[in-house]
Amino acid sequence: HGVTTMVNGSGRGWDEALKQQKLSNQNKINAPRMFPIRDWGPSRSRDPGKMPNSDKMKKWHDTNPQNITKLAKKLIKCAKSNGADAVKLEGRMPEIIKAIVRADIPVMGHLGLLPQTATKYSVQGKTELDVENLLDDAKALQEAGVFSLVLEMVTSEATKKVTKILSVPTIGIGCGQYCDGQVLVIHDMLGLFEKLKPKFVKRYLSLSEEIKKSISQYVKDVENGTFPSDEHSFHMEMQS
Repeated sequence: HGVTTMVNGSGRGWDEALKQQKLSNQNKINAPRMFPIRDWGPSRSRDPGKMPNSDKMKKWHDTNPQNITKLAKKLIKCAKSNGADAVKLEGRMPEIIKAIVRADIPVMGHLGLLPQTATKYSVQGKTELDVENLLDDAKALQEAGVFSLVLEMVTSEATKKVTKILSVPTIGIGCGQYCDGQVLVIHDMLGLFEKLKPKFVKRYLSLSEEIKKSISQYVKDVENGTFPSDEHSFHMEMQS
């Protein structure tokens, strides 16, 4: 069961993420091999101060399977040199998924809350009709060829039904216990954000408080002259 973040937990970015992916290849980390691809897709680039090319952003919203397959091939060719294994697509797009799979590119599906396009973050699968639609979407993606399916913010009851009817594994975030695997955003799990606390997240630490306390203490130490002390200073070599 993995804890995945698009921004490396250590804050060291792209190079560190690739190192983690290599460790995963060596079975030294029991987590999905997922890491950021810079300048692709509709999301903001994970590199500070850098945005994806607008033309590329528009192309990802193209509904033509041939066009999206060409772009996916280009992405995979670029990403494979750094160890990427697959692409993940949000929503019900069976024809596009089929085209990408035919091009020998593995696809992971994503249903429930779709954060890339959602205008409101709300729980999915709350009514019988919602569940029926979700089951229909899940079967369509499996038939299209996804190798696994992410479910996000879906009721536990609906998740159980989806997992039961599928032969491919389900990975849940905010979906209860009835998934084949679980994933959390490490920044939520470690309490790095104070204002955002989703119901489905269990906080194992409150790092934001610890960070604020540490910075406050640092400022005090500098102001009262206790830091840097001799312990943290360098000295010239003594001349004989």
